[in-house]
Amino acid sequence: MGRREVVVRRLCAAILALVLVAACSQPSAPKPKPSLPPPTGVLVLYDTTGEFGSLGELYAVQAGNLASHFDKWEAQPVTRYTPGSAARHRLTIYIGSTYDEPLPDAFLADVAAGAAVLWMGANIWQLIEKRGVAGLQKAAIDESAVTTIRYHGTELTRNAAAGAMVRVGTAQGAVTLADAVLPDGGVAPYAVRAGALTYVTEVPLTYVTFDDRYLMLADLLFDLLEPGAPQRHRALVRIEDVGPHSDPAQLRTIADFLSARGVPFSVAVFAVYDDAAGVYSGGVPVHRTLSGTPAVVDALRYMVGHGGTLLMHGYTHGLLGAKNPYGVSAEDYEFYRAHVDPDGTVALDGPVPDDSAEWALGRLAAARQEWTAAGLTPRTSGSSRTTPPAPWTTARSRRPPASGPATNRVCTSPAF
Repeated sequence: MGRREVVVRRLCAAILALVLVAACSQPSAPKPKPSLPPPTGVLVLYDTTGEFGSLGELYAVQAGNLASHFDKWEAQPVTRYTPGSAARHRLTIYIGSTYDEPLPDAFLADVAAGAAVLWMGANIWQLIEKRGVAGLQKAAIDESAVTTIRYHGTELTRNAAAGAMVRVGTAQGAVTLADAVLPDGGVAPYAVRAGALTYVTEVPLTYVTFDDRYLMLADLLFDLLEPGAPQRHRALVRIEDVGPHSDPAQLRTIADFLSARGVPFSVAVFAVYDDAAGVYSGGVPVHRTLSGTPAVVDALRYMVGHGGTLLMHGYTHGLLGAKNPYGVSAEDYEFYRAHVDPDGTVALDGPVPDDSAEWALGRLAAARQEWTAAGLTPRTSGSSRTTPPAPWTTARSRRPPASGPATNRVCTSPAF
């Protein structure tokens, strides 16, 4: 091999080496970041501290029931919040029922960062003071007795016994969705939207009636979870507290009336009627079952044939042989103790002596057995007939749980 050939080969090898070094030194193309799964479900966060901390989970169940119309939901105490949880859900609902519940910094940071959140009630001041919210200013408890909420041109009622609300200042960047009508005729923001945060100045889950501000909360969830849903004005007709004591002719008349107008309806039926003291029978004890009242059963079948749906509404709708508070089925509570105060107000005392999951399920099983004996098949349902106390108490105004009128018809638990 000649000298020139050797030089050429060495030169080629050197050039190849340089090319390889240059190639290796080039920065590699950045790897694409793994895409995050889209947000799913609804996260419900609730308070647990304070004298009435146990109410937080009850409110969470009510909020979850509403959210379940749109997506799956899960609930946990707000104190267990972990960073990023809100971003992994389509909506996070926080229920501020305890005054100054210690909110995790991670939760406040995620709300401030733009997570979709529906915040109800207390502690919004923690978010404003620690993180700031464009459009929201100083917030404080307001004891004004508000009885009217204006929403989309409609006046909704509010029982003043629901207690205090939060007065929140608004600025540019916030949109008022509903107003609270103050005693002097003025108004204050009741529901506000600031970016991805929707704020309601109380927990509208107490003292609920058919024309209550609770309807606003239900409607807001459409905006937050299904904004494209078609607007439909529908009502649920429910024939309440039907049992073995009911008048078969009256049941048939109701069915004929609704059926003739094309109105579907549900019938809340309990299986065993008991009036141990004979309150409505001149002192003669009365005890009736579905299977022992065939005329009532025939009337219920007639109702089903005319557009009705039968719902299981407890077993006895009371406690057999005990006043709770009156001693008559359909007027008494089944799963909670109660008495009547001297002023005629029904006061709730606490769980029944045998209260347990097994006991409650046993009553439902007994009810189903009685339905089967009568040849009927129910759909299960419930009707909470209690009114919880006001959502929070403040350091300035301590008050015990109120036992308001039995007007809450939200379907959250077996028939009380």
